[in-house]
Amino acid sequence: MKFAQLGQFRPEDELLARIRLSRARLSDDIYAYPKAFNDGSGWPGDWPGRALLGQILIGRACGEPPVPLADSLAHLPELFNEKGYAGPVSDLPDEQQLSGNSWLLRALCELYEWKREPEILGRIRAMTEGLYLPLLGKYAVYPRTKESRKLGTGAEAGQHTGETVNGWSLSSDIGCAFIPLDGMTHAYRITRDPALARVIREAVDAFAGSDLLAATFQTHATLSAARGILRFWEDTGDPALLRLARRTFSFYQSHGMTENYANQNWFGRPEWTEPCAIADSFMTAMQLYAAEGDPADLALASDIYFNAFCFAQRANGGFGCDCCAGDRLHPSSEGAYEASWCCTMRGGEGLARAAQYACGTEGDEVCVNLLFPGEFAAEGVRFSIQTRYPFDGLVSVRIQEARPGVRLRIYAPYQASGPVSGFRQEGCFAVSTEPLRPGSELFFRMPLPARLVPALFAEGKFTVRLGSLIYACENGNLRAGEITGLKPALGGSRLTDAAGHSFIPLTRSTFTSREDILKTDWQLLF
Repeated sequence: MKFAQLGQFRPEDELLARIRLSRARLSDDIYAYPKAFNDGSGWPGDWPGRALLGQILIGRACGEPPVPLADSLAHLPELFNEKGYAGPVSDLPDEQQLSGNSWLLRALCELYEWKREPEILGRIRAMTEGLYLPLLGKYAVYPRTKESRKLGTGAEAGQHTGETVNGWSLSSDIGCAFIPLDGMTHAYRITRDPALARVIREAVDAFAGSDLLAATFQTHATLSAARGILRFWEDTGDPALLRLARRTFSFYQSHGMTENYANQNWFGRPEWTEPCAIADSFMTAMQLYAAEGDPADLALASDIYFNAFCFAQRANGGFGCDCCAGDRLHPSSEGAYEASWCCTMRGGEGLARAAQYACGTEGDEVCVNLLFPGEFAAEGVRFSIQTRYPFDGLVSVRIQEARPGVRLRIYAPYQASGPVSGFRQEGCFAVSTEPLRPGSELFFRMPLPARLVPALFAEGKFTVRLGSLIYACENGNLRAGEITGLKPALGGSRLTDAAGHSFIPLTRSTFTSREDILKTDWQLLF
């Protein structure tokens, strides 16, 4: 399956509201020139790169770029040294500098794919030649074992540890040297530079031989590497790359994911979540679904988006760090309520990708992968979707335009048993029974069960769910046996039970004030 291009699906309702919140936050002066052109306290290229990346993608997704983008692009040359990258010129590989510049490289690649300007292509080539091609032979000796690293250090933003091992300047974000697999593979897709491919191959081999758990790799770095490996597989067709990406993501699911599908910041160190990694995990699941067509990846991506990613977005449109969910769930600290230095910017990419990945095409089928209301228009097909999913299972589609022979396939994880018109159920998909006709309206309803579901990792504990959406009890102290007769509350998105207990969906946290979120202790497991 091929995903839609950015802008071909225009969301409505909640996803659009989230995108607009992100756009407003990314229009603040800290994401504008000159404040955004900083070194991120030891991460050259990181802050401006993530800001530009989020602004470009949000702009493409909704047609309204954040306000600072044009001015920042006008000052773009000020970011680069004489070698073509951000930060000081040095022959010593600094994993934080390599990581930070990777986000700047990603922004350049997205900008080039959008505008096709020769000057931007020249900057992509200059950065890869000045910073990444000289890494040939150095990834092979990158310190990636428990014995070669200083473990147990670092705060949310990460910092240099003061170590130099095997010629590498190291970070508390162990493994961030592999974040450039995301940037380098994106640049390779554009330039097809064989010298860059050799560096990528060496980095992939080093990553494949890394002890992720014992060395407490950062999960954000791990998932960024996996996404880069998937991109390289798409461009080379090497099946070993797809197998490595799948193995890495499966390892993350078992060792780095939390009860609400968020992440542990480091493997083996469940200290806080990082929405950068949550966005990465959502995108990785969707990329794997596109590659292999396993509906389990689609279900996981949906769970991640609604229960982890949406929970991490704050009322101001930014994204923040939370505790690693067990029995309870709440922001990790007041200081990390919003991770303005990284996660707010990557949240923009996550929201843009949600809009992009919502639809795709495969042969004569248009595929609705994620149930968001909105309008799709591309390749001779135009239709609108109306739904309140995940709070309600009614889905209606109005066809405005359709080329001959095209059909519709919609992800429908719960068997439709209500009114149905124009669809048949095929596994976890609703498929149109006939080719689409302009002016027709199709609909179906899925009953969404309200129930207790066994926790992902805590044996004997349960989560409260409506369909796949996780609910929590504010300041609760309940046991599973005390919860009976769950049903949706009238006139709202809450659930209630026979005893009158009230449960709120994790998605609602975005629309709760900072003051209320910081004083709320959510009971997640029962």
